[in-house]
Amino acid sequence: MFTLTLHNKYSWEITQVSDVSLKLIREIIQRYRFLKVPKGQPVAEDNVIRLISHGFSLRISLSLTRKSDRKRCGRGGVDNINNNLPVNPLVDLTQKDWWFQHYQGCDKEPPADGDYLELPAGGSFNVEIATNRAFTTFGHDKNFNGYFGGPQQLEYTPWGCVSYPNLHTPNQTAAPGTVFAISYQNSIDKVTPENLVVFTVRYKTPWQRVTSYDVPKDLPPCPPGGCTCAWGWVPMGCGQPNMYMQGHKCIVTGSTSTKKLAVAKPPVYCEHDRSKCVKGAKQMVYYYQKDGNNVFNVPVMPTYNEVMGFPEGAQNDIFEDSDLTSNIG
Repeated sequence: MFTLTLHNKYSWEITQVSDVSLKLIREIIQRYRFLKVPKGQPVAEDNVIRLISHGFSLRISLSLTRKSDRKRCGRGGVDNINNNLPVNPLVDLTQKDWWFQHYQGCDKEPPADGDYLELPAGGSFNVEIATNRAFTTFGHDKNFNGYFGGPQQLEYTPWGCVSYPNLHTPNQTAAPGTVFAISYQNSIDKVTPENLVVFTVRYKTPWQRVTSYDVPKDLPPCPPGGCTCAWGWVPMGCGQPNMYMQGHKCIVTGSTSTKKLAVAKPPVYCEHDRSKCVKGAKQMVYYYQKDGNNVFNVPVMPTYNEVMGFPEGAQNDIFEDSDLTSNIG
C-alpha cells in the first residue's frame, strides 16, 4: 500500500493533464481508494487517496512515510501554503504524543507574536476548515467557496459515506459537530484537560469550508500573552475511529467580565438518558488512544452533540457561578 496525500515536499503540479495521465489516475483511484479489511464492513482509511483538483490544475503529492516527516508540523519556520500535517487524525497514540499533536511537533511551532484567533465575547467568529492550508484563503486562489477546496462533486463509498473529501459522514445532516475549547494559560505547557474548557459547539460540521462559532458573552479577557485554544472533532463513523485536536493562540475581545471558568469534567454518554449528561464546564473528548482517554465503553462514537451532552452554540454554563439546575436538551 502507498499513500497519495498533499504534502509540503515531494510534490509536483500537472497544469495540463493528458488523456493517458487521466486514465492512469483513474486506475490508481479505482485500485487503491479503499482499505480492505478481512472482517466486517470495509473501512475508508484516512489519507489513502486524496486528490484535490481546481480548474485545469491537478496537484498530486507523494507522502513518504519517514520518522522525520512525522515529527514536525510542516511549517519549519516557513510560511508553507501546501500543508496538511496539522489536520492529520489522532489514533492509538500515547497522551504525550496526541496532546496538541506533539508527535509531529505542532505544539512546538506557535504562531508569530501577536497573531491570535480573536473571540468576540457575545458574538461569533469564522474559521476555514479544510484538508490542506492550500485550500483556504491562505492559498494561491482567493476565491474558494463551498466544500473543502471549492465547488466539487462529492464522491461516496459503496456503503454511502462521503469519501472525497473524507468527511466521515453520509451527508451534512449526519455530520456530528466540532468544538473550540479555551484555557486561560498563555503557555501551552501549562494546559491540562481540566483547564481546557469547551466553550462553543457547532452541529452538522465539518462540512462547509467557512464555519461560524458562537462565543459566551461572559467569557473573560485573556491574560497577557493570550489564551490557548483548541479545535476538536470526533467523526461519527464512516472510517477509522479517531479524533482531531488542533491548537491555536487566542484572545477574547470586547469583554469586561470577571467570571472564572469552572474546572472541566469529562463528558459522559447520555444520548438516551439526559439526566446522565454532565452539566457545566466539560473537557474535550479524548478517545481511542493508548492512554489519556476520558471516555470509555460507549455504544457509539462519542461525538460533540447530544450524544455526549453538548448543546449547540455558546456554552454559557461553564463558569464557577453558573446555574446548573436547568436540564440539558
